[in-house]
Amino acid sequence: LQADAERLHALRKELKQLRYRSEIFAPLFKRREVRVYASVLSRLQDVLGELNDSASAHDVLRASGGMRRHGAGKRARKIIHAALTAREDDARSKLSHRLEKLLRAAPFWR
Repeated sequence: LQADAERLHALRKELKQLRYRSEIFAPLFKRREVRVYASVLSRLQDVLGELNDSASAHDVLRASGGMRRHGAGKRARKIIHAALTAREDDARSKLSHRLEKLLRAAPFWR
């Protein structure tokens, strides 16, 4: 999934609203089913949060153009960039898994 950071963040906000609404209506349904569904939503939100944090950190790194572009500053930027990229790759692989779990999850309101 190669969606841009803004679209993923918008998805995260929509999922948050769905989770909150699920919790509001929880007393009308089987407690365990609501908890399971809310948990799937929450874990997906967490991964989307990791991606948003990574995108924000990349933005900060790009904006820090005032750092020296040679020597220790350049090496530090490369190390930070590599760490952020690894974190983002890990989150993207989790994202696919979490999206599949959501698609397989039985909505409790059915």
